[in-house]
Amino acid sequence: MARLVAALVLLLVALRPAAAAEEITRFLSAVSVNADSTLIVTETIDVRAEGREIRRGILRELPLWRSAPDGASWRTPYEVVEVLHNGRRATWQVEQETGLFRIRIGDASVFLPHGLHRYTITYRTGAQVRAFPLHDELWWNATGDEWVFRILRAEATIRLPAGARAERVIAWTGPRGTQEQGAAIRQGAEGEVIVTARRALDPGEGLTIAVAFPKGFVTFPPPTLGDRIGVWPPTLAATALFAGLLGFAWWRVGREPDARAIVPRFAPPAGLSAAACRYVSRMRYDRTVLAAGLLGLAAKGHVALERDDGTTWTMQRLSPPDGAPAPDEAERALLARIPTTLTPIARPKSGDSPLVGAEGMLSRALSQAYSASLFRARPGAAFRVNGLYFFAFVVLGVALAAALTLLGRPGTDAQGWLASIGWRFHALISEVGEPLGFIFPLAFGLIIANILASSGAITNRFVVLLLRVLLVVIAAVLLGPVLLVAAMLLLGSYGPIWWGFVLACLAALAWARRALPARTKEGQRLWEEIEGFRRFLSLTEKDRLEALHPPEMTAELFHRYLPYALALDVLNKWSRRFAEAVAAGTIAAAELANRRGAWPSARDAGSFSREMGRFASDLSRAVSSAAAPRSSGGGSGFSSGGGGGGGGGGGGGRGW
Repeated sequence: MARLVAALVLLLVALRPAAAAEEITRFLSAVSVNADSTLIVTETIDVRAEGREIRRGILRELPLWRSAPDGASWRTPYEVVEVLHNGRRATWQVEQETGLFRIRIGDASVFLPHGLHRYTITYRTGAQVRAFPLHDELWWNATGDEWVFRILRAEATIRLPAGARAERVIAWTGPRGTQEQGAAIRQGAEGEVIVTARRALDPGEGLTIAVAFPKGFVTFPPPTLGDRIGVWPPTLAATALFAGLLGFAWWRVGREPDARAIVPRFAPPAGLSAAACRYVSRMRYDRTVLAAGLLGLAAKGHVALERDDGTTWTMQRLSPPDGAPAPDEAERALLARIPTTLTPIARPKSGDSPLVGAEGMLSRALSQAYSASLFRARPGAAFRVNGLYFFAFVVLGVALAAALTLLGRPGTDAQGWLASIGWRFHALISEVGEPLGFIFPLAFGLIIANILASSGAITNRFVVLLLRVLLVVIAAVLLGPVLLVAAMLLLGSYGPIWWGFVLACLAALAWARRALPARTKEGQRLWEEIEGFRRFLSLTEKDRLEALHPPEMTAELFHRYLPYALALDVLNKWSRRFAEAVAAGTIAAAELANRRGAWPSARDAGSFSREMGRFASDLSRAVSSAAAPRSSGGGSGFSSGGGGGGGGGGGGGRGW
């Protein structure tokens, strides 16, 4: 009995009709060559839809760029005249991306019934007929060689202008660059050339025709400026202009005075705090400036810094002892933000801090004291920002890129670009509506949960970390495809030479961002003093130290210069020197105990250096997190041979 059931099952499987393949049963291309050298193309495409690739309709893709065997390339315009589906007006939309002119036929919310469907597409195109000394020529890829479906029958009809007869016709069948001439060619009445492929075309294969006809039957539009001068000369000229002006600006305002020999100094420049030393030496503000300023106030006795449990830093403004060094103007701006009661630098639950807003005050105070600009001249300034020059070059780069675009070389259609995004979102929501319906509420819930975690309602660190990781994952799922589609559309809308110019400008601007700010003569001398002091802090060789006769290492000296070591990025070396002095017994333990604050203990030179490095790193991290806000010519088709690539028409398509 079991064998009988198995046999019946096998018989039913064998008798079950095979699923029909999605394919193009007939592709007919009718091309009329007009007297103004434009083409009117009507494509009749019969497809069999089975709900796999072809669900809502088809995509017909045409290349926006055409290339010749001699390497010349130019943009080809298209204008859709009419689109029909089974003889009725169809819903369609034009998109442009990755060098393609795409006609999307169908409605995202309407699925096709299975079976045969006929699409008729009529469009106008130009820049397809080429002029040669002895003849004019149309080299036309009738079907395109990028279809994902098999084409069972392919046929093309070329109608030349009135009175013209084809002098020579060649047709190729197969993939791009093929030499197979597998098509029947015959000439009909009134200058018609009819070409029929002798076999079915597999995916990635096409039918290409080259037709030569006498001169004098078509006229060509006058060449544009871009056609006359080509793409390389204006791009090279724009690059040379940008680089030349940028170099001239650097020569005028970005060069610095000649530097003198740097010798170690045993003290920082007079009146210059640790925060000011870093700001002047780097000619810009960063988060370490804030950490060095806070540590500098602690070293001068105006602020107490303590680490309660190894991770939480607290601060408190103090009444300085008699004889304590006075803070400079920038430090006073920072000191005004520090409370007189013991306060965490960053509160564990809310994450807010009195240091929120301190960055702006400290940065403004340093800028007013040490920097100058075109609109703010200050005698004795350490450096000139020259930010207006940088902004001018940003504007110049944008203007030059726009000028190259207007030459018609890279070009794009903004309406088609936006339509492409709109259709993708429409199709995405229609295609994956159920998953999106689940993800959006989940994302909303995760946002609420993360808000609760930030406010302190959720205190478990593992739960908080898990919520944040899940939110990042959901954001990547939702925004990742959007950003990817936008990047592909943007990158595909412009030519590689244009992008080369843009990348060169971006690299030059990155260099200019650092090269245009320049030290004044006073600032150069100040930098030499800072650099000499930095060398003293970083010197560790015993022989050189003895030869230079530096001041004796004491706990008071180490404590006083520690903010400068942090500001000048030599903290590890300065800490190692102090640890070596502690290990050698030249610094008494009592000196260390007299300092208020959670200073690391020293068992040996290596461990102390590591502890001090961790100390400064933890402090900088706490300060940074607390201060962060919330919130024509060339080769002929006959001489080159080969179907597909290079000729007019082409492209391909798929279902959607």
